[in-house]
Amino acid sequence: MTALAEVPELAYGFVVGVDIERFSLLNAEGQRAAQGALGTALDEAARRAGLERDRWHRQVGGDGELAFPPGRTDGVLLVGRYPAELARALTRVNRTRRGRPPLRVRMVVHHGTRAPGAFGPVGSAPILAARLLDSDALRARLRTGPGDLAFMVSERVFADVVQTGFGGLDPTAFERVVAATKSGPLTGYVARRLPGPPRGGGLFRRRMPRE
Repeated sequence: MTALAEVPELAYGFVVGVDIERFSLLNAEGQRAAQGALGTALDEAARRAGLERDRWHRQVGGDGELAFPPGRTDGVLLVGRYPAELARALTRVNRTRRGRPPLRVRMVVHHGTRAPGAFGPVGSAPILAARLLDSDALRARLRTGPGDLAFMVSERVFADVVQTGFGGLDPTAFERVVAATKSGPLTGYVARRLPGPPRGGGLFRRRMPRE
């Protein structure tokens, strides 16, 4: 029988995946430059969105990362503001990449269970996020859509965050897709247009009075 102290802590929270398009086609210097540019863009976007990316656990790969924000992270900021800020940051970064291909990125936000492991968080949440990030549906959106960012949320995030309408989130701005993955079909929602603040200059995030 397993002692209670040996049972790993099961956490429930967001996973944010990002991946650079065609990273493997770059030479070593190009890959190094692309990694640095993506890090700059992610840091800038998080800061402008009001998110503390330096507190996130990040599982880094050569062409991107899976990031795990703290459990109390505001999902409205993460879904409704961070992607749009990243798109703007990529535009600024790409202006400085003279003589290099533009940095084009896929992004996924999911919410689910994870537990600590020897090489990073384990569980269904990171696996599902990684599979949506690698899906043909998201790759196709980046290939055919405008701009340098393709954004997808999982079915759970769409239901729990997007459909609230908070922060100007508009469910009609997302298209339902069924992505073929190694584990079978997965439902996701690809952004037709990136979320943004409410029209008319309304507050993006309402602060509730403390009781």
